[in-house]
Amino acid sequence: MLYSHFKCVEVQIVYNVIETLSFYAYCDLELYTIVI
Repeated sequence: MLYSHFKCVEVQIVYNVIETLSFYAYCDLELYTIVI
């Protein structure tokens, strides 16, 4: 999970603010699915 989280954060920084919000939501959903 840590690796995925770090990757998401890295992508977040790379993408723009608006793009980041969308990517963050998608990554959060994926992370949530992995947790379940």
